[in-house]
Amino acid sequence: MHDGNALKEAEAARYLSVSVSFLRQARSNSKHRSTTPGPKYVRIGRSVRYIRSDLDKFLAENRVPGNACAPVKANLARRKNSVDRAA
Repeated sequence: MHDGNALKEAEAARYLSVSVSFLRQARSNSKHRSTTPGPKYVRIGRSVRYIRSDLDKFLAENRVPGNACAPVKANLARRKNSVDRAA
């Protein structure tokens, strides 16, 4: 049993609300810059563990600002208005 700080792969996936497959792909794609890097992990032999503070940091670093979609919504509204006027 661990102290709750080092999480197994399935526990880390539940903590992040992602699939185990995502974590595995993130580890194997970590050398490719075109993909979103996954959270840091620790390898002990063949076992993989995730430190809770690293998972929290991963979430914070990948957080999208609350108004990130506002320009897109405003642009869509403008397009809709221009189409309505043309019709």
